[in-house]
Amino acid sequence: MSVRRSPSRDPYAPNPESLILPDGPVREETVELLEELVLPTPEQEGDVDVDADYHLRREHHKTLPWYKTPSPFCVLKPDIFHRSNPITFPALPPTISNIILASSTNFVEGATCASDPSVQAAVAKLAAVYTTSLGILSCITGGWWGSYSDRHGRTRLLALSVIGLLYADFNFIFIARNFQRLPGGYWLLIIGPIVEGVTATTAAMTAYAADTTTESARSRTLSLALGLLFTGMAVGPSLGALCIHITGTPITVFYASFGIHLVYAFIVCLLLPESLLKSQMERSRVAYEAELQNASQTASEGTLVMIKRIFSFLSPLSVFFPEIHQPGPGDNPLKRKKRDWSLTMLVGSYGFAISIMVCDFAFAGRIVGFNIVARSEIPRRGAPHSATFDLRLAQASLFLEVISYAVMALAPTALVFTGSTILTSLGAGLNPALQSVALALYRRRGGTESGKLFGAMSVVQALSGQIISPAMYGFVYSKTVATFPRGIFVLTVVAITFAFVLLAFVRLPRKTIRTSTDVEDRTPTAADRE
Repeated sequence: MSVRRSPSRDPYAPNPESLILPDGPVREETVELLEELVLPTPEQEGDVDVDADYHLRREHHKTLPWYKTPSPFCVLKPDIFHRSNPITFPALPPTISNIILASSTNFVEGATCASDPSVQAAVAKLAAVYTTSLGILSCITGGWWGSYSDRHGRTRLLALSVIGLLYADFNFIFIARNFQRLPGGYWLLIIGPIVEGVTATTAAMTAYAADTTTESARSRTLSLALGLLFTGMAVGPSLGALCIHITGTPITVFYASFGIHLVYAFIVCLLLPESLLKSQMERSRVAYEAELQNASQTASEGTLVMIKRIFSFLSPLSVFFPEIHQPGPGDNPLKRKKRDWSLTMLVGSYGFAISIMVCDFAFAGRIVGFNIVARSEIPRRGAPHSATFDLRLAQASLFLEVISYAVMALAPTALVFTGSTILTSLGAGLNPALQSVALALYRRRGGTESGKLFGAMSVVQALSGQIISPAMYGFVYSKTVATFPRGIFVLTVVAITFAFVLLAFVRLPRKTIRTSTDVEDRTPTAADRE
């Protein structure tokens, strides 16, 4: 073991130039002096604990009983009830078809069964309005709700979301029973997705999981949530079909869905502990008020200001703007400042990756003649890993998807096509890994409001997966289905290749930015202990 010697009183450094161009022998003391002048100490590096807020919450929660201590399983266990919502999938098409068939609208007069083309055209129109309304409203409100959860708590937003789900279930049951006596008929079914689109957001649940996990375990928790989603998509329709078989009436499935969401609401509203401390929510409120005050001071009249107000729902996306990299103590001050595009590239990759879900679930089954098996993956419990591992995992997942979708586009038989869909299941860890890396990049910028980040990502998800992608894939499908039906798979390969290229440019910085909150909020305040 080497022992560091203290520099002598007279090291060979008569002037600064002699350290660079010495005209004589350079002793060990001179080298040590040069290291102290050039290389930054650990205190100067600016490195901070990216899990500082997590450790702060853990310190406070030590005094709480186990049932009041937030953990990722506190939100994942009741989420099982929410993920079972696909129980209505088998009942939804026949119920809507029967409602339209029984209506007195002119364009379905003469229809004798639910499979009549005029009835199916009306169902398709209603479904298009249904999904478009849900997507547009989720896009408009998702970012604001995510930031709201930073200021007022995750549980409040989760409770609001489940109330929207309950109303959507109640609205469907009520309209299905009374559509003939109500003005507007079955079009009143659109009220349900409007309320659900305004209130529902996945940002709060993702932020809750991020609050209660460290960076090394975050992607595993998010992967478990994704596994629960696909488990619900696999089990839910089977339970719905069993319910229809027992009762003989499709509408009973919606009563079951209402009961499941009622249990979920009871757990979220009364039993789920809050993951944020009061001091952290107050910090977010102060920052939000400062942003509003700054915006009001800089506001002026004009066309550009009016356009900015119209598209204000996209303002949460500003969190993804490239940031100018400030030189640290060990960097050359004369070096040109660079912009950090990593978070921008990552969210672009996320948008392209989300867009292919439309191809998976809307068009692939029509082309090949069978349904694609939903991808699911429940990770095994393992050792913690770094955000760099998550980034490499996301890149590998995208590479596998590029290969699998290319095989889909060229598959000569259904067997080869099925094999390629199995290959895509190996990339099921993509979304959790991307979310984990996004939060890691955001924290290294000095950001502390994870709800704001995931709210902005929900805007990207709604824009890409529910608005732009369905229109784009629908247009390509309608133009190529007669001549080249696999054209949408070519479009999918292009989209996923763009996602892979963008993600290849993402780099995790080695240093994090120290903020005042990292030092001030090390201990819980008196308000937190109340």
